[in-house]
Amino acid sequence: MAMGRAAHGLKSRAANVGAETLWACYRELEALAREGRMDAVRGGCEHVRMEHDRAVAQLQEMHDDMQREMP
Repeated sequence: MAMGRAAHGLKSRAANVGAETLWACYRELEALAREGRMDAVRGGCEHVRMEHDRAVAQLQEMHDDMQREMP
């Protein structure tokens, strides 16, 4: 059940940075893995990948904004 453990850890990390939609994606993957529905997990990975990219881009934008505001 490595996929479920990985999703659980990533879910926590997404929550730590406020990536709520990504958190929900990992929560769903974790539940699907726990239920043994690996076909559904594989099907959801592309959506998670897209949401991950979106969250990273937002975090990068926030970082860039903070850098510009510093004297």
